[in-house]
Amino acid sequence: MNKLIKAEFYRSMRSGIFLPIYVLMSLFTIYMTFLTYKAGVDCEDGTELFWFLASYSETGAMVLSEVIGIIISLMIGKLYSDRFHYYEIMDGANTHHIILSKLIVYNIYSLVIVVVPVAVSYTAVAVNYGTGGIEKPWLPILLLTIIVIHATSLVLLISMIIRRAIIGAVISYCYAMITMMLYMFYDAEITGVRNKFAGFLFDTSPYIQITKLGYDYTSAEYIAMVAGSFVVTVSLLYILTYISHRRKNFR
Repeated sequence: MNKLIKAEFYRSMRSGIFLPIYVLMSLFTIYMTFLTYKAGVDCEDGTELFWFLASYSETGAMVLSEVIGIIISLMIGKLYSDRFHYYEIMDGANTHHIILSKLIVYNIYSLVIVVVPVAVSYTAVAVNYGTGGIEKPWLPILLLTIIVIHATSLVLLISMIIRRAIIGAVISYCYAMITMMLYMFYDAEITGVRNKFAGFLFDTSPYIQITKLGYDYTSAEYIAMVAGSFVVTVSLLYILTYISHRRKNFR
């Protein structure tokens, strides 16, 4: 397991421009968050932390959908095109260890690249202006961590099942865009009828959950949906990935 994790780190660090793009897009999102935040805060009235959180909710989906959805799919797909996974499986590596090593490595990347900058900025705003009456100020960061792990794991496992870089990236991106469009239609009631399937799809999507983070983080229903959808989605995709990676399927 340790060797697989080290090997995955080594391969991912040699993935070319993917990681630098990931870092730049995450930092750009923080920059856009501060622009939106400054536009919303006219004076120091104790609501600064709320406005920062709300601003990130509005811009954070960009990182999850456009960056995680595409970059990780391409990185994983590249490994399949180079047949690294084929040799791992045919050499007798444990399938669970192969899947877990990738989940660990790419979730570490996402936490460091996406969550840490937000947590640092969020803490800086809280230290400078106070929590502004926000109860449990640690809770939004915890929920963001779950959402980012959910998004990363979802994209990674789908890409491992598909085993094609471009197709995996397209599917991941289309899923993000479809849920975002459904969210806009549903929220604005453009369709006139609130479709139950559309409502369920975007309630369980990490791309939509992050847009509600700044406003619903105290809602018990929202917290349950974030935690529950994460556990169910990742568990089901893990099972499908394990089945698709049985040795006989690689011969």
